[in-house]
Amino acid sequence: MVNIKVPLNPVQKRGLWPPKGGREYPVLDTDDWWKIAAREHMDAWALIEFNFQTHVPEEVNWYLRELVGCRHSRDGGRNYAFLGADPKLRKIYLPAVPPPPPPKPIPWPDKLKKLQYEVEHSNDPQKERFLCMLKAMENRRDDRVIFLVHHSPGPRVGCSAWR
Repeated sequence: MVNIKVPLNPVQKRGLWPPKGGREYPVLDTDDWWKIAAREHMDAWALIEFNFQTHVPEEVNWYLRELVGCRHSRDGGRNYAFLGADPKLRKIYLPAVPPPPPPKPIPWPDKLKKLQYEVEHSNDPQKERFLCMLKAMENRRDDRVIFLVHHSPGPRVGCSAWR
């Protein structure tokens, strides 16, 4: 005989069944709490707690019989298994999939300042050109650059970022 204990205040009487925000999962005869939890990347007892708000095995058995329709055991009669559960009831609930965490912000201004420092202290013949591009990027403008030296003759040297 399966170990059963009626909970003092069952989840269905408290309006907690089905669990809020849960995804319905029709259990298979081959399922058990640990297989389902492993597929969901969670602890089996956390899954049981999500469904029945208890960690007491005897209460879990009562919920499995009453809410999931389980009638058979695979461990010599200590606990109910999903095997042969009532087709009308045979479902549990999985927690909603949490949204992925937001991407970590790139410390863009710090990286830009470091690059600008390296360019300023370099001997690169294109140094002015790179500094002009970095300035345009720092001001969040288009990084395409027009070099005035190519368009107007004379001693003026400089750049203008497209607006």
